[in-house]
Amino acid sequence: MPALFDSLSILIERGGIIMVPLLALSIAALAMIVERSLFWWIAHRATAVRRAEHLLEALRVRNRTRALALTEGDEGPYAVVARRLAERGAGDAVALAAVDAVRPRIERFMTALSTTITAAPLLGILGTVIGIIRSFELLGGHTSLTDPRAVAAGIAEALLTTAFGLIIALLTLFPYMLFRGHVQRAFLRLESLIAAAREASTSPGEPPAVAERGPAERTSGALAPPGAHAGRVPVAVLAIIAGAVAASTALPEAQASERSIRRQRTADGLVLETAVRRFVDPVRGTEVLLAGVTHIGDAAYYAALGDLLGTCDVVLFELVRPAGAGAVAGATPQARRDATRAAAMFLADAMAVLPAAVADGEAQATPPTSVAGLAERLRATDSILANLVAATAMDAWGHPFTVSADAVRSLGADGAEGGEGEAADIIVDVPPATGMAGRAGGLQASLAQALGLAFQLHEIDYASPSWRASDLTIDDLDARLRARGVPISLGGGGADGGGGPALFGGVTETIARLMLTMIERGDRMSGGTLRRSLRLLLVELLGDPATLEGGLAQLGEDFHAIIIEERNEVPVRDLQALLAGDPVPGRIALVYGAGHLPDLAARLAALGLEEGASTWLSAITVDLAAEGVPAAERLRLLQAVRRMHMMMRSQMQMPAPAPGRPASPRE
Repeated sequence: MPALFDSLSILIERGGIIMVPLLALSIAALAMIVERSLFWWIAHRATAVRRAEHLLEALRVRNRTRALALTEGDEGPYAVVARRLAERGAGDAVALAAVDAVRPRIERFMTALSTTITAAPLLGILGTVIGIIRSFELLGGHTSLTDPRAVAAGIAEALLTTAFGLIIALLTLFPYMLFRGHVQRAFLRLESLIAAAREASTSPGEPPAVAERGPAERTSGALAPPGAHAGRVPVAVLAIIAGAVAASTALPEAQASERSIRRQRTADGLVLETAVRRFVDPVRGTEVLLAGVTHIGDAAYYAALGDLLGTCDVVLFELVRPAGAGAVAGATPQARRDATRAAAMFLADAMAVLPAAVADGEAQATPPTSVAGLAERLRATDSILANLVAATAMDAWGHPFTVSADAVRSLGADGAEGGEGEAADIIVDVPPATGMAGRAGGLQASLAQALGLAFQLHEIDYASPSWRASDLTIDDLDARLRARGVPISLGGGGADGGGGPALFGGVTETIARLMLTMIERGDRMSGGTLRRSLRLLLVELLGDPATLEGGLAQLGEDFHAIIIEERNEVPVRDLQALLAGDPVPGRIALVYGAGHLPDLAARLAALGLEEGASTWLSAITVDLAAEGVPAAERLRLLQAVRRMHMMMRSQMQMPAPAPGRPASPRE
C-alpha cells in the first residue's frame, strides 16, 4: 500500500494537478467496468440464456404457470419483464412499463463510460498544455537558464498527462463497446418476449389473454425499447396528428366496438384497417353507414369504399369548405347579399382553375355559361370541387348564377338586370391567377405520391348528385379557433387574417414539400427501403390512436373540441333533416376521418339509432415479402420501425392507464 501511494505521488508530481482528476476518472471507470462485467456475466451466462429461452417458449404457448415458476426468485431483466407479461398481459401499457422498469439496470453507467472515453483525452491534453506553458515560462524568466535539458524534461513530463488520458480512454473503449452489444442484445430479447406474449394472446380459436384483445380487435403493436442506449443520437420525428382515441389495455365489449381504425400485424408486414359501422333507425328503417376513411391509402381501398358507398341514396362527407361554397341563404337583405357575393367569389375562383382542368394538348374549350357546365368541366380533374360548384348553383334568392370567362353574376332579388338595393346585380370578376389551383393536389397528394399510395380526393368521385359536403367552412372553423384562443390558423379568409401560425400553407408547407422531395430522392438511392420504412411508420402511427391522440392533446382540449366535436355537429344535423324529410332515404352514409367516428357513433346512438355489425376495409397494406424484401431485412425493418414508433410515444410522454382499470375511449 505505501508503494502504491508513492507511485501515485510521483504521477501527480510529474503530471501536475490535472493528474488528480485523471486518476479519479481511471478508478471510477475501473469500478464501472467491473460492475458491468459482473452484471452481464450473470445476465448472459449460459444458464441465464437457457432460462430466457424457456420463458420465451412458455409465453408463446400461454403457459402462465410455468412462466411464473421460471421467474420465481429471479430479478434479472428478462425475468422481470416476463413475469409482468404473464401476470398482466401484453398490452402496450404493460409492456412499456415493464421495459422501463428494467431499462435503468440495462443501461446503467453507459453514459458515464461514454463520457469517460471523451473526457480522459481532453483532460490529458489540458494537462500537457499547462505543462508546456510552464516550461516556456522558464525560457522567459528573469533567471538565466544554464541547462536547456530542463525545458525538454518539463515538456516530456507534461506529455505524461496526454498519454495517461489516452490509456484511460482506450482501456474504457473496448469494454464499453462490449457492453453496448449486450445492451442491444438485451432489448432484442425483451422484444422477443413481448412479441411471443402478444402472439399467444391472439392465437386463433383461443380466448384473448389477460389485457389483450383477439385478432379482430387488436390494434397495438409489439414493443421495442423507446429510448436508445447511451451514446446514440436522438431521432427527430414529425408526428402526424389525427383525431383518434385508443386504449392500451383491454376494453369492455361496448367500448371495443367504438374502434374505427386499427393496425394488424402479419408475418411479413402491417395492415391498416378502417371501419364502416352500420346503424339502423328502428322507426323509419333507414340504414346509416358511418364510414371512417384515411386521406391516403391503397387504390384498391378507395375502390372498395366507392363500391360500398355507391349503394347509398345520400352520402354526407367531410370537407372544410371554402367560404361561399354550398347552398346560399341569409335571414336579412344584407345577409343575403353578403352570402351571394361570397358564393360568386367562390365560383370566380373555380373559373380561374378551369384552364388547369383542360388536358395537355387539348384545345381550350368554350368557357361554360352556367354553373352546371362549370361543374361538369371540373369533374374530370377535381370531383370534389365540381361537387361544391354544383351545390352553389343558386344565389340567396333562388336565381341561377351566370358565369363567363370574365365574371360571375347574380341578378339580385328581382332576377333582372340592373336594380337597386337588394335587387342590384352582384358581379365578381374572375381573377387572372388560379385562385384555387392545385387545391386537390396539395400537400396530402404529395405525401401520397412520395409513399407510393393513392390520394382520397383523386380516387373517389365526389361529383355524384347524391354526395353532399357536410362540414364547417374554412372561415367558420378559423373563427372558432380564434374565439377559443387556439394559436393556429387554418388559412381562412377572416378579416384579421387568423390568430396564429398557419397549420397549412406558407413556410410550413414549403418545408414539408421540400422534405417530401428529399424522400423521393432518398428512396431512389436506398432502393426503396426509405419508402417502405415510412409506409410502415405511417401504419404504426395511424393504427395507434393513443399516439395520435397524444399529438392532438399537445394542441389543447379546445383544438380537439373544435376539430372533432363541433365539426361533427354539422353532419348529425344534416342527418336529422334527412330523417325528418319526405321521402326518407333508404340508406345514408356519413364519410368522415376515422378519428371522428367514436364521437359520431355516440351522437347516432343518442338519436335512437341501433348499431349492427361493422365492416373492416384494408386501407394500407405493406407486404414486405410481396415486395421482394429478404426475410432478414424484413425483420430488421419491422424492428427499426417499432423502435421509432415507441421513441415517439416516449418523447410525447403519454401516461399509461392504471393497471387493472379499463382505459376510457379518450385515454
